[in-house]
Amino acid sequence: MLMGLCQSDLDAIAMSDKNQYKNSKMIDREIEKQSKVMPPQKLLLLGPGESGKSTTLKQIKILHQSGFSDLEIEERKYVVFQNLFSGVASILEYIDKHKYPLIGNEVSEAREIFERYAATKVNYALEEIPIKVKNAILILWKDKQIQLAVSCRSEFHLSESIIYFLENLDRIAEPGYKPTYQDILHTRVPTTGVVKMKFTAKNIDFEVYDVGGQRSERRKWLFVFDNVDAIIFIVAVSEYDQVLKEDATTNRLYEAIELYRSIAASNYFIDTSIILFLNKKDLLEAKVGKVPIKNYFKDYEGENTFEDGIRYFRRRFDRATVGRQKRPYFHVTQATDTRQIEVVISCVLDAIIQENLKDTGMV
Repeated sequence: MLMGLCQSDLDAIAMSDKNQYKNSKMIDREIEKQSKVMPPQKLLLLGPGESGKSTTLKQIKILHQSGFSDLEIEERKYVVFQNLFSGVASILEYIDKHKYPLIGNEVSEAREIFERYAATKVNYALEEIPIKVKNAILILWKDKQIQLAVSCRSEFHLSESIIYFLENLDRIAEPGYKPTYQDILHTRVPTTGVVKMKFTAKNIDFEVYDVGGQRSERRKWLFVFDNVDAIIFIVAVSEYDQVLKEDATTNRLYEAIELYRSIAASNYFIDTSIILFLNKKDLLEAKVGKVPIKNYFKDYEGENTFEDGIRYFRRRFDRATVGRQKRPYFHVTQATDTRQIEVVISCVLDAIIQENLKDTGMV
């Protein structure tokens, strides 16, 4: 049973990474003797769309493969540009829809420059962003109406990454720009189908599968359900005030809880270890003081604080697995934080390996 092994202590979140790292090192020495005979371990990354599954997979690539090649980094540059330009376009569409006026010749000219250039770069396969276009975007970014629209981003599915890219626009628009790993971690490309990655850690071979989280993609999950050793279920707890892209009447967190409940109750996974990542903790911390959780979850009785919010969402997900013999365990995560994810992934792999060794009678 996984309870107790590297268990996140929600009353001491600041200490959890350090404690998990110590436990992980002790377990490494214990399992090293047994690991050579263990078969490859199959992991599934499951959860709703935009929860952080693909970002977690990128972190595994950085931490347990050789990272990104020069060619892959060059290719990601165009994804950065696409995310940036499409994000600005989405903001302008929202402004038009809600009739927010862009006041002044400077900002109107900046919009014209941006839209004229964006219209000619359908696939964003440009080597760099022209200075004139960069300056136009910066003018737009500083405009009060643009800032007002961005503050309402949960209403029109604007990715949080657009803020990161706008704040780093001067660097991104430099000649010879190459994306950093942080830039790559912030890029967003919806997963379609199944993405498989193999890696070796702690002398064990792993196969991890990232499957699209949108409703239209979930029918493909069945194709990877056989012989699963562990599920890492990832949910963006910061999205408690947002609705699905594919269904504007359904709250994202309610959808995540029901999806998690169905996975935990599935006959496919009776003997499968489940690890829950309560992800995007940084965004939750920034939002919870401004947007009360109780507005969306009527049974919420805590304060408008990060700590109370995390405790509440953990209880909600924990209740979704009542009656399950093999209890899940939890991590509070920020998938773009490589240092934290390194510790969390190490702890998760230890738990999976130890569970497998117990099942086979090796320990």
